[in-house]
Amino acid sequence: MADDLVGGRAESWGWHLNNGGEVYHNGSTANTLPSALSAGTRGCLAFDPINGKLWTGQISGNTIAWDNSGDPDAGTGAVAAGIDTTRDWLIAFGGRSSIAATAYFAEDEWIGVTNRPTTFLSLCTDNLPAVMDSIDNHFKTVLDTGANIKTTAEAQFTDYLAWIKDRSNANNHQLFDTLRGTTAILQSNTTAAETTYSAPAGNSVAWCWNLPSSETNTSGTISVIWKYNATLGMAVGTFTGGSLGGSDTLGIPAAMAALGNCGMTIAKDRDTNTYNSNWLIWHKDLTSTSHHLYFTTATQTDAGATSYGGGWYYDVASGFLKPQAGTSNAVTPNESGDRYVIYCFWETPFCKIGKYTNNGNAEGPFLNCGVSPVWGLFKTDASASWCIYDDARPGYNPVSKYLLADTSGSEGTSGHDVDLVSTGVKMRTADVPNAGSSSTFYVIIGQPQGPAEVTAR
Repeated sequence: MADDLVGGRAESWGWHLNNGGEVYHNGSTANTLPSALSAGTRGCLAFDPINGKLWTGQISGNTIAWDNSGDPDAGTGAVAAGIDTTRDWLIAFGGRSSIAATAYFAEDEWIGVTNRPTTFLSLCTDNLPAVMDSIDNHFKTVLDTGANIKTTAEAQFTDYLAWIKDRSNANNHQLFDTLRGTTAILQSNTTAAETTYSAPAGNSVAWCWNLPSSETNTSGTISVIWKYNATLGMAVGTFTGGSLGGSDTLGIPAAMAALGNCGMTIAKDRDTNTYNSNWLIWHKDLTSTSHHLYFTTATQTDAGATSYGGGWYYDVASGFLKPQAGTSNAVTPNESGDRYVIYCFWETPFCKIGKYTNNGNAEGPFLNCGVSPVWGLFKTDASASWCIYDDARPGYNPVSKYLLADTSGSEGTSGHDVDLVSTGVKMRTADVPNAGSSSTFYVIIGQPQGPAEVTAR
């Protein structure tokens, strides 16, 4: 650390009260615009993180006298400007020798004080955005023995998608849902057709999505039966393949359409496919709607359509899901008569979809996505596996335990660490999902920090 004072680094700003009044930044005095604060006098701060400005002042006769003739409401006279607006800022207090200070946060402390900025809120719990709902109502990670994990997963929600993996042994992943039937499973690490459930041999994990709503949608050329959760931003659909020519469309539930553009789809032929039995994945941040990823090919990158087509992408213009045509005979992931399942994700306060740039360093990037993650799926755009993390394994930071969606391997315990924190994910590895300088695609589910519309400073 360059300096142990608040403001001692480029990532911090300090107001030093006992040095004649100064703004301290990056280890030196930025300016001396604040007035000296004498003992027993109450100072005050106004911070605008949206525009990167800071005001200081002191209360004299129940009126705030803002330094530098400041007016926080008007945005003028700030003692510091150009503060990084891309960061989440924290408040810190420090003192040396016999210096002591008292911090006042309660709204009651401001009663009777005039010249308060009307567009700012005091920093207290009453003014923090309310949590609208609990992620536990929509998604849960559960742990149990292999013999009991399915029963435990099924007990979480009435209608659901469950994804089970043996943590202790090299056994296949197993995905099942109440739409297809709870004994009919697909394996994310194979291209096999739908088969029957087999209890894992060892201690296992189940990731469970609540899908309380249903709809049969016929607005597209193919009828789709949906189970979905509009609050969470997740839907599971089943349909029968139409034609290989690329002209078919899938309509989505009205409640999901109201969320905006679909951000990610994962589709799989449930039967034996003549053309493409891979798990076909489309992500909104791929460089083209004709690009796709696979679960079952770790080397798959942000690539164009293969000879047999790719996944189902969201067509913004029409609002339908459309198949990616292949380069050979315009073949699509839509073989006539075959049964398909498709998992779809939307951005909501609980679900975040995007990509970030790796730095290949153990002090990796911080992914500030606005949720406290409980589950995440990551794919680096390189020869790399799909990493899955959750907040139950091991239940504290660093999260060193991971599973790979594209392999049958048991739970990994080192080399791919991350921190799951209150507003996102901090990479603690130079390996996947932070290897090299590539991009990494992700979908994260977590507890939101509050409604997006709260913008008070």
